[in-house]
Amino acid sequence: AIIIRGAAQLQMNNIEEAILGLERILDPKSMAKQGEGLLIQAYQMNNQMDKAQELAQISMYINLLSLLSNGTMLFSMNFNNERFSTEILRRLEGIMEIFQVDKLHENTALIIYYQATIFYCIHNRVEEALRMLKKFADCAIGIMRNGIRLHGDEFFTLLEPWLEDFDLGTAPVRNERLVISDIKKLLESPPLAILFKEEEYIRIKDSIIQEEKYHGKVK
Repeated sequence: AIIIRGAAQLQMNNIEEAILGLERILDPKSMAKQGEGLLIQAYQMNNQMDKAQELAQISMYINLLSLLSNGTMLFSMNFNNERFSTEILRRLEGIMEIFQVDKLHENTALIIYYQATIFYCIHNRVEEALRMLKKFADCAIGIMRNGIRLHGDEFFTLLEPWLEDFDLGTAPVRNERLVISDIKKLLESPPLAILFKEEEYIRIKDSIIQEEKYHGKVK
């Protein structure tokens, strides 16, 4: 309830009230965050190994997405500090590679690659910007083809029952018109202007256009 209230207060621009409420439960010094580990240990001691393994995977999955989300925010807040942002991105990419985030959670990868493209454009690092934009386009095409679907993988093998309890569930959520329209707008966004005449940029954009033609009727 506090999280929901905090989100509502932010929407209403009641920022200080939101901070005061959220700090009570999200204080980094809080011991509450250790509860999951204790519960996993308790399940083990009670010989409930299935529950222990499921909770361990769920906790890892949540913490992985939280780490990437918070890392992306830290990255975008430090665009002016080129050295620090480059290191943040290096570490984010390492985590994404190890956990195969491009396939595990395509939307998270999409956001990080787009932010990285903007960062490199700001610092006139065209080759690296194009590398990130290509990764962005690959993730975007995957989402356009398959929709946004919550799922596990060969490592996170015990998530499906938990994910089924979400309103989104594990069924694909597809709105091809909206997805393709948004992707095209992002590709044509002013922060990327330094790339517009690059041959690789034109090829990447063409790949999105071809995907659009394949899927149909977005103009």
